[in-house]
Amino acid sequence: MAYLESERFYYTELCEDDVTEKYVEWMNDIDVSRFLESDVEQYTLSIIKNYVREIKNKANVYLFGIYDKNKNEHIGNVKINCSSEYHKRGDIGIIVGDKNYWGQGVATESVRTITAFGFREMGLYRITAGCNSVNVGSIKVFEKAGYSVEGVIRKDNVFNGGRVDGILLGVLCDEI
Repeated sequence: MAYLESERFYYTELCEDDVTEKYVEWMNDIDVSRFLESDVEQYTLSIIKNYVREIKNKANVYLFGIYDKNKNEHIGNVKINCSSEYHKRGDIGIIVGDKNYWGQGVATESVRTITAFGFREMGLYRITAGCNSVNVGSIKVFEKAGYSVEGVIRKDNVFNGGRVDGILLGVLCDEI
């Protein structure tokens, strides 16, 4: 089981026992989940436990819980996967569920840590992330973590009943 640390946080691979009512509350909070691409209308403990179990059973996919070192609290998740072993490509996604931690650099610190894990431990050459063009906060996080905007996919995503551009960000192992 992978364990990582950054300056303020530690990261452990999630298992079903880590899924709590607090985690379910995040996922059902419209502010927290509004940029997630999910067709789930109402999350339950069972749905999230099943998701975590499915991820745990996949090869080359890591779903880490983000934990505050001082409070030992689960505050969010970050996921990285190898999307192509041949090309050594991976994808990353993050959610900071505990709104008390918003605006404090949690996402940037976590993306940097998991990106380093992807290059060092998973042997990836390239890691990408994607988001909606209206998710300005996410774009800034990835740019601060060393990613570059590599493309705009016009009207690729649905958001609030309308079409918005998709943003593709990426970083190479020799850029960090």
